[in-house]
Amino acid sequence: MTMSNMLLHTPARHLRILHRELDRTVANIFPSFGFVDTRAWNDFARDFSPKLDVVETDKSFLIEFDVPGVEKEDIEINVHEGILTIRGERKAREIEETETRIRAERVTGSFSRAFRLPSEIKEKKISARTENGVLYVELPKAEEIKPHSIKIS
Repeated sequence: MTMSNMLLHTPARHLRILHRELDRTVANIFPSFGFVDTRAWNDFARDFSPKLDVVETDKSFLIEFDVPGVEKEDIEINVHEGILTIRGERKAREIEETETRIRAERVTGSFSRAFRLPSEIKEKKISARTENGVLYVELPKAEEIKPHSIKIS
């Protein structure tokens, strides 16, 4: 199994499509409102689902999640029956009584991503760290899938 086969489908896809259609409808009703149907809003703010990269080295796979504004205490990583699940929450800043929110574009809320792990991953050795708004999850490869040279005798 390759890492490209690991990503499971997210159930929020239909909700994102519905959200986009609702945005278009509201924009048609209130065309001068100006905040509703911008490309940046539709592309980013559908829901909070961190974007990720997967990098492979000789020794491991590294999953890199963009999670700016998410505290490490608000992230949970579990492995169960070959499925790696990463859940978290980006919390909204509380607005004071003396404040009025004029516009809110930053997406907050819970997220969950799940990956089917190749059987060759050392599950007990998976590690994670955060740095500058990025969550790094390292998945060490078992010895049998690490590339090696074979000497001809």
